[in-house]
Amino acid sequence: MKGKTRAVPLATLIADAVASNRFFYSFEYSAARDPRPEDLLRRVARMGDDLRPLWIDLTWGFGDVGARTVAAARHIQKATGLPVLMHLICTDMTVADLDAALDAALLAGVRAILVMRGYTQAGCAP
Repeated sequence: MKGKTRAVPLATLIADAVASNRFFYSFEYSAARDPRPEDLLRRVARMGDDLRPLWIDLTWGFGDVGARTVAAARHIQKATGLPVLMHLICTDMTVADLDAALDAALLAGVRAILVMRGYTQAGCAP
């Protein structure tokens, strides 16, 4: 499964799977819940090799967790060849923060982003 990330859009991968009547799924991981990125990356590689998801979802977090999400996306795509659907939560982000996050994702090779309003960080007013 290792190799170059597929340059095929997720919509095309899904449409192809539906057209050929193949069962498909993705795995969702959270960089926020894994303070040691190497543990997350090993788990993704092991499960991806064994179970062959069509793509990997990576959730977003506040602060430096967003940077960890982007770094994990880059590594997962390079190590497994699977595309990553990166979640991006926009709550409490400035336009400059959003631009920086999108630029970082682009540089990491992420081509699929699920943008959500999201939730506020614990302890912050909505």
